[in-house]
Amino acid sequence: MIKTLKKFIILILLFTTYITFSNRLDSINYNDSEIVLTFSEKVPEYTESFDPNLPSISLSFKDTIKSRGIRQVIEINDNYLRDILSEYYDNETDVVIYLKENMIYTTYTVGRELKIRLREEAIERRKKYTIILDAGHGGQDSGAIGDAGYYEKTLALAVVLELYKNLKNDYKVILTRSDDTFIPLNKRAQIGNDNEADLFVSIHLNSGGKNKKAEGTEVFYYSKNPSSYARQIAKFENDFDKKGTAAIEASDFVISDVLYHLNQQQSAILASSVLENIVSTMKTHKRKSTGANFAVLRGSKSNAILIELGFITNHKDRVKFSSKSGQKRVAKAIADAIRKHY
Repeated sequence: MIKTLKKFIILILLFTTYITFSNRLDSINYNDSEIVLTFSEKVPEYTESFDPNLPSISLSFKDTIKSRGIRQVIEINDNYLRDILSEYYDNETDVVIYLKENMIYTTYTVGRELKIRLREEAIERRKKYTIILDAGHGGQDSGAIGDAGYYEKTLALAVVLELYKNLKNDYKVILTRSDDTFIPLNKRAQIGNDNEADLFVSIHLNSGGKNKKAEGTEVFYYSKNPSSYARQIAKFENDFDKKGTAAIEASDFVISDVLYHLNQQQSAILASSVLENIVSTMKTHKRKSTGANFAVLRGSKSNAILIELGFITNHKDRVKFSSKSGQKRVAKAIADAIRKHY
């Protein structure tokens, strides 16, 4: 009788334990910077800690039973994670997530799932920057007409749209135009100023006129004292919209000498980086980065550069920037340079 009673008590205890601790971690999945821990029942009570030195996230789930079929070490090693470790001991399931540097995260529960969303801390900082992307010309202003009848306005817009797609998740990006529309030069600069832009980037293609051999990439920043060559290039672009240029010249917008020199210095550094990236990526002839008196640069309160990708009148240059793949590649080259400085 006593033995039977003991067996009965043991069975009750085992049954009670099973009922109390029947929840287990069923799976660990990772996709597109998000980790999902799925449990057989609702997400159990857990503790969470973050170690900035490793860096790592430690999660301890109480009152659980041992998981089935989950690897103890899940190797990831992408831009966000190194690996994920899991182990079970004494009714507690522990998960340790080893992060790459400069990661921040948020956790939230959806039904039986605990989700951990990762993002780069630098991206959070970048979101504070406002960048204006300006596709040169547009509408009745075709810009230069080049090899095989290509319009500067068309190729400039195509590159700007690719650059927008590359940057939009990291920064606040505003386009002066997103279609074949004419925007006066003074209005382009005003868009940047009204939005308190940190950077203004204008995309163009150069013209050699009858000189079909002229080729190469050059990048400009604003200068009150440009070289005769830079003055000539700026005049060529400014003359496409003489009214807009005149409006900027007639405005009462005056930038202080201190801000002018600061903007010039920072813009010159970026211009040099952009030039190097485009030349190395697109294998174009390297011309120079230099100061010039373009109307959109002169009218901008922010750091500002104007990029002449290549010569639309040169067959070799035109081919590089008229293909979809070339437009994506040059957009990435420009975006990579921007990310180095903003």
